[in-house]
Amino acid sequence: MPMSGDGTITPVQRQIFVYDATPLDSVVPAGGGFYREILTRLVAQTISNRSGFFQVSLPPGKYSLFVLEDSLYYANLSDAAGHLEPGTVLKGQVTKVQLDIIYRAAY
Repeated sequence: MPMSGDGTITPVQRQIFVYDATPLDSVVPAGGGFYREILTRLVAQTISNRSGFFQVSLPPGKYSLFVLEDSLYYANLSDAAGHLEPGTVLKGQVTKVQLDIIYRAAY
């Protein structure tokens, strides 16, 4: 979700791609948190609604989530293991994630 100039979160509708947990050496970088290609297995894809909400049913496991911005994939976080935009799904539980699109943010 992008931030507005006054620091509020602005929900957006975007296409979201879920890949197997993806380390930095499994992407083709385009700079600034953008990637031209993801080299791990695509598991699912969906589109968030105008409120930014999305959901996908996934088996337990570790995943990386990417937002499509124009023709590039975007992810701005990584975990201690170096996986981009990580998310872990546990059996019988709902995993909540917030994907922040902050490449235009001014601090």
